[in-house]
Amino acid sequence: MCYFCDGRRADYAAYRRRLAELRGSVSSISSFVNNAQAADELRFSSGAEWSEQQLLVQAPLRIFCNSDPDRGLLLFILTCWLDMQMPYTAVWSRCLQQTDEWLACSAWTDPDIGLPSVRFAKHTHTHLIRTVRTLSVAEYGRSMSAWFGKSILEIVRRHGRGAGNLYRFLGRICQDLYFASDRRFVRFMQEGRLPPEYVGSHYKRLWMLMMFLRRDRSVVRCLVTRALEGSSIGREALGYWTDDRFFDPAECELPVDGRVSGNWNGLGLWERSLSKPNEIALQARRLAREHSVSPASFDAILFVN
Repeated sequence: MCYFCDGRRADYAAYRRRLAELRGSVSSISSFVNNAQAADELRFSSGAEWSEQQLLVQAPLRIFCNSDPDRGLLLFILTCWLDMQMPYTAVWSRCLQQTDEWLACSAWTDPDIGLPSVRFAKHTHTHLIRTVRTLSVAEYGRSMSAWFGKSILEIVRRHGRGAGNLYRFLGRICQDLYFASDRRFVRFMQEGRLPPEYVGSHYKRLWMLMMFLRRDRSVVRCLVTRALEGSSIGREALGYWTDDRFFDPAECELPVDGRVSGNWNGLGLWERSLSKPNEIALQARRLAREHSVSPASFDAILFVN
């Protein structure tokens, strides 16, 4: 159970102050890696960022405390698809509400009607429609947890333990829920490996979703657990999903956007500034491998502006 389940909220102001302290004391690459790991631990053990005042208006009610955790999980994933060059506070409040209303009214019968009003709608609506159309088939019965559990079990039964399963799961997402235009990237994911030098598009929203689904140990983990525990297949899948031997969280890449790019370069630790998301993703992965950490673990300390 998480703090939302208990009717509480975390101290968001204290969380932000601690992130700022950790970022402010970075003076070298070594201290950056160490402080980033401390920020990452705080983020995913506390879930405090979800207690930001504007997020509290909609996210706990519609996602984390939803009496139907399967619907909460679906809403979490759909809202991640909308996070494209918009303030995260707007995405996880206004856009989340509109997405919930779309699900209630027309998503399953006429998904082109009543879609959330967002920037770059053509690019974001594609993923929402693809997701509900996949879940509409009899095999899944409109259930995100049914898709989630089946996908996990199929990967484990085919590949067992070992490297690449998290990539394969992301490949399943691209196959069923998210339209990735770079088919080479998708093919590599389905094969359980990153493209050489990661030359494909960065797909920030995919990696952000994966980071929270796999690495969070607070409110998102609670949501996933409650959703999957509703069936025997889900319970079996959950055991594999939370086991690092089957789905290694170190395979989560850094979700690079404008904020991350600016803050990464702003550290002043690198020989030159990098402007392209793929370049920063590659630099982050190389640094992560040198220190045996996940590239995504650098995200929390870069959250502070």
